[in-house]
Amino acid sequence: KMLPSQVSGGTRRPLEADFYQNPTDLFRWINYRRWDGALERAQTHPEDVRTWIVHNDRATNQLLWRHLPIHLCCMQSNVPLELIDVLLKVYPEGAECQDHEGMTPLHLCCLKGGVTEQLASLLLIRNPSAVCTADRYNRTPLDILKESAGNGANNSKHSVMRMLSGLENHLNRLKQSVQGKESVHLDAMQKSTASERIASQRVIMRLEKELETTKSVVSKYQAEIDSKNELEHDFEVKIQSLQRKTNDVQTEKESLQETIKKLHERIVSLQEQQSVHDGAVSEAQSRLQAENRQLHDKVRSFKLDASTARAMSGALEDKLKSHVEMEQEANAKILELESSLQKAAAVRKTMEEKFRE
Repeated sequence: KMLPSQVSGGTRRPLEADFYQNPTDLFRWINYRRWDGALERAQTHPEDVRTWIVHNDRATNQLLWRHLPIHLCCMQSNVPLELIDVLLKVYPEGAECQDHEGMTPLHLCCLKGGVTEQLASLLLIRNPSAVCTADRYNRTPLDILKESAGNGANNSKHSVMRMLSGLENHLNRLKQSVQGKESVHLDAMQKSTASERIASQRVIMRLEKELETTKSVVSKYQAEIDSKNELEHDFEVKIQSLQRKTNDVQTEKESLQETIKKLHERIVSLQEQQSVHDGAVSEAQSRLQAENRQLHDKVRSFKLDASTARAMSGALEDKLKSHVEMEQEANAKILELESSLQKAAAVRKTMEEKFRE
């Protein structure tokens, strides 16, 4: 319904509502002079009390007027003082706020004729400086009352005029007193300033000497800093060189790791081949052992046959000769088999040497 409260830089910006589009309920109650409703609304909705009601020209969007609820109350007559008191308690700053014409609530109640001593007192308690505040026409509340006095002022207005005049005179006397005290204080300050100026010049001279000394020390430190910067630059160059070498070593390390990986794969492959060769050698050994057993069995059989043939000397001579010939043939075969065994042993030895390699 109303524009939201905005906070910027820790300072609360005033709320605003358009008179024709979204006026606050408090402003409506006051505008209709429904004091009971306005009093209850002000007590229960403090945001309405500090909300400005504005009216802009629809064609140009230029501000035509701008009032707080306290301004609207002071523009009317016979407003309950209780309502004024509540509005000021809820939003004390309202007594200081000036509308679009620079008028405070005290200006408005003096202008519209509803001013009383009690009303003026309530407003002045919250904002004593309002008695000297000028609107955009350079008028104080007392000036406005004096203008209306020419048109016939009642006793209430005269009473307020006396009160405002007395308060204004009192403020002027306070101002003059303060100005007098300030003049005496100013003379004393001028004398004190002259003495302080001489002392300051001496201090300045001493500080200038110290500044020269400090500049010399700073120059020395600056030279050391420059030397340090050069060393840091040299260190930086060395660090960069070491970094490059480290990168080269890292590259070489990665290359060696790749080579080691390939060698490991080669070793695995050779181990697999060795396993295959071991199987072939074992198979050859088994085959040769079987052939050796067969040859030994045959030799044993041949020897038994030869012994039997030699025992049969008479009738079996022809058979003996035949057996002898067979034995000779067997011996020849044995020699061949032994030669084969020797060759197989040589082959085995060669394969074992290769396997060891």
